[in-house]
Amino acid sequence: MTNKTDKDLSLIVGRIQVNLTVKQNNEHDGYELIECENDLVNWEDHWYDLDFEPPSLSNMQANDVKEIWTNDVIPSYWFNPHALDIGETSDKTNIAIIVGYVEEEEEVDISLPVVCLVRLDPPSNMTLISNITLENTTVEDNIAFYTNNDDVISVVIHDRTKKVLVSMPYLGKVHLLSFNSTNIILIRSFISTARSVAWLDDDGILAAFLILDDPTLPWAHSKIQVVNTSTNNGQVMYVYPNNQQILSPEWKAPSFVRISTTRSHQLLLLDNDGWIGIVPKAPPGYFAHINKFVREKTYFEKCPPGTYKSSNEASPCQICPPGTKSNMHNNSNGEGATSCIPCSLNSFCPLASLNDVNISLYPNMDNSYTDIDMHQWDSFDDILINNALTINGKSIGCVAKSPMFWTCIVLGICAFILVIMGILYYYPKSKTYFKRLRCIFRQTDLIGDGKLWIGGLASFALIILVIYAFWFSSAFANLYPIEISRDANFACDTALRNSKFTSALQLLASKKSHHDAPMFQILDNQHFQLTVDFIQTGFVCNDIRVQEYVGSYLVDLEPNHCFRQEDNATSTLSVDLHIHEINIKFDLT
Repeated sequence: MTNKTDKDLSLIVGRIQVNLTVKQNNEHDGYELIECENDLVNWEDHWYDLDFEPPSLSNMQANDVKEIWTNDVIPSYWFNPHALDIGETSDKTNIAIIVGYVEEEEEVDISLPVVCLVRLDPPSNMTLISNITLENTTVEDNIAFYTNNDDVISVVIHDRTKKVLVSMPYLGKVHLLSFNSTNIILIRSFISTARSVAWLDDDGILAAFLILDDPTLPWAHSKIQVVNTSTNNGQVMYVYPNNQQILSPEWKAPSFVRISTTRSHQLLLLDNDGWIGIVPKAPPGYFAHINKFVREKTYFEKCPPGTYKSSNEASPCQICPPGTKSNMHNNSNGEGATSCIPCSLNSFCPLASLNDVNISLYPNMDNSYTDIDMHQWDSFDDILINNALTINGKSIGCVAKSPMFWTCIVLGICAFILVIMGILYYYPKSKTYFKRLRCIFRQTDLIGDGKLWIGGLASFALIILVIYAFWFSSAFANLYPIEISRDANFACDTALRNSKFTSALQLLASKKSHHDAPMFQILDNQHFQLTVDFIQTGFVCNDIRVQEYVGSYLVDLEPNHCFRQEDNATSTLSVDLHIHEINIKFDLT
């Protein structure tokens, strides 16, 4: 062990903390361990059925270890260990994982984080097998070679899978490594300022990260994240404490400083006052509070409605996914829910549903309207002329809806009749037919007032336009009001609307005319009652509090009525609104 001055060190050894005293050995040009005292060792509580015994440190006991950190173990450069854990490889070789800092050879007062794999040969021999530099980030010597509260490194070995977690809060990283008899390998790194880490399962997947400066108020000034280490980003599954696994009442918002686990992977917590807590395992369908480590019985609680728990672990109950439900009333035996059951097809079942809620009772109401693309004409005369005297060739339907198209057809027929009339006029034998047709067309002459038979032919085209004008006007009138109108299928542009928009606004505070004042008075005298349905909730009427904001104060409002629906998943509450502009707060506790 190399240090630049004689110093007492506090070294984290796996699941315990030991105090080390080192001094310089001039004869061997290195440092040696002269004393080792355990602060926390071999404690157990049979009431919780715990078996917590740190690994034997026979090679680290006082007066047995001399010259451990000589040049034969660690190469001849400045190395300062900060944490270690002891385990064994798959072939039963005793090893130690030692984490510390190595001083750069080329730069003064700069060090790199290093993990060493050391073989243990009791009682006093140690052999360096392999080492790995965690990253190229360097630290200054005041961090690397002296006790520093900003960099409390933690290392823990998973005995079955031979994985290692190393937390380095100063660098903001937690590293996941694996080892064998000959090598140590970095698997991945997580962005985290965890000051202490622990394994939580037999498969080496779930791990606990202690985040010191991230409060979970009102429960604690720090939190423990449960992380899935098999994912690249370190997915956080849940945290301790949470709204289910709260701290026992005698704990007053503590700050946790270190975590560990029992051999059965029950999480242990150490707070800044020296109290030790445990997160007990609970059977399926139940959860337990986080207790201080005292000899008292642990009481389990059923999973809240809308949640379930299928394993015998220390995890909180999980939320039922959409389309499923969970309620203790659904269990005939009254036990906590161990799984979620599917909802019926016509039910409204979002996350954490309690029971089937008929979705038809709560239709989706949308009173908003999209802005209409308005035309450049807002006068009806302009709209009529634009639709009547143009032929839109965008589609066959648009052509068929155009009156000019049919007018052109009529004019074509009139031209054909005009040719026939000319033929009849120049054949003497046919003049009788010509005179009869001329008489008929004079009767239909709307242009020349019965004087021109050619005007009678043109009048047929005019009649087409007049009929279209009446039909278009009637259909356009039916587009009012805009809130209930449909598409204008009688025109080529189906977005046509019988409306005229303006951006002019009238302030409600402005003085009303004698014509408008009665209407506003009627509106002001209206009585409003607010009814709220709290759907898929376990909160009943006694859990709901209604308050009104009056300035900076909150005033309680008494509900008119409140009841629980027959589905046992909806609470309905009604309250009178004594003024039109009001801010209301609902507390569900």
